[in-house]
Amino acid sequence: MKCKLTVLLPVYNGMPFLRDAVESILTQTIKNFRLLIIDDGSTDGTQAYLKTLSDPRIDVVRHDNQGTGASINHGIELTSTEFIARMDADDISHPDRFRLQLGFLEKHQDVVMLGTQVAFISGENQFSGPIKPLCGPPIKKLLMKGRAGMCHAACIFKTSAAKKIEGYRIKRAGEDIDFFLRMSEVGNLANLNEVLYLIRIHDRSINYSNIDEVILGKAYAVKCAKLRQEGAMEPTIRQFKKTWKNRNYFKKAIDFIDGFSTVIYRQSLIDIAKYKKFRGYLLLCFSAVLRPEGVIRRVSGRIRRLILSR
Repeated sequence: MKCKLTVLLPVYNGMPFLRDAVESILTQTIKNFRLLIIDDGSTDGTQAYLKTLSDPRIDVVRHDNQGTGASINHGIELTSTEFIARMDADDISHPDRFRLQLGFLEKHQDVVMLGTQVAFISGENQFSGPIKPLCGPPIKKLLMKGRAGMCHAACIFKTSAAKKIEGYRIKRAGEDIDFFLRMSEVGNLANLNEVLYLIRIHDRSINYSNIDEVILGKAYAVKCAKLRQEGAMEPTIRQFKKTWKNRNYFKKAIDFIDGFSTVIYRQSLIDIAKYKKFRGYLLLCFSAVLRPEGVIRRVSGRIRRLILSR
């Protein structure tokens, strides 16, 4: 049977979680795929671990550190299969993830990118993730607000569509929103209703230093999408950054609070998982105060999921 799927896993210093991530791919219920691992210049034990892998479905490519977007672009260039599945180096895929996603995509030819519902894991604990809308318009509405209407690493997308839009333009933080929005312009986006992907949160996944970079990337993605809708010329990210820095202090404060609330939310889950429950729940409440819209969306999403499951 011809291989239809390449699993693209970029990694930078992925130990000790990389082993579990790779194992969750190799034990999928469908067996016919290629696992392409892009080592983005790791300096820990990643390279040594990758050398121990002997499964014939695995290919490993190494380059100097360039960021997630650049690593995925490299992988897209090296891919000839019909579909590409994303995977992050510290997460876990459900054994049935690829079977269910490919089954959906074969029935819905108009869909160019398909995600799933997700949960968070920290240590031995699992937490419900934010509910993702199932169909295109609500997903697009969230994306146009700079919100994650899909989980980046839980997606499978058509290789031809990704190559048509020339892959990722933002090489680091914010690359996902821009990619999703441009993919939505060549086909439909969708999410499955099942939780098929576990996002691992740990101390290294919480980064307070790049909040501004993430906010910039999202703002650039949304601005460019609006300009494309108007038929206007898009700025380069360097051009956009010059004007973005000059926004008023109120807007800067709102943007920072929005980004900071996400970091605080994830930190709260780590604390709860480490049995620092008082601080964890305190941070959780603080996150809700900073971004009440997110709380409303999570609650309404769970209600929709209960209705759909009946």
